[in-house]
Amino acid sequence: MNYQSNQPNGPAFNIAQFNTVSTPVTQQLADNIQTLDLQFNNLRRNHTSEIDTSLDKNFKFAERKYVQIRFEAFNLQNRVTFGAPNTTPTSTAFGTIGSQANTPRRLETAIRLVW
Repeated sequence: MNYQSNQPNGPAFNIAQFNTVSTPVTQQLADNIQTLDLQFNNLRRNHTSEIDTSLDKNFKFAERKYVQIRFEAFNLQNRVTFGAPNTTPTSTAFGTIGSQANTPRRLETAIRLVW
């Protein structure tokens, strides 16, 4: 099986290593954690890699007065960063990714008057 830690379309890690295969998740005790590896809580999601940028231009019309036009872009490449996999062994979604860790691309414009 091809496990992909950055794709939400299947298990992010090998869930067959846990006791969920021989005992269905609905029959397991909520605190039955003795079968889990000691390093289980160290599972992390991929890092967020996005570009945030801004451009602004000031137009002076008096000694201390100006108008500023501003453009901002957050997550300019619109790159998705998925959240960490579900690590609750009694969940039916155990080992799957069900969230997005960052926000989609966002563009903002502003006009600011300073006097």
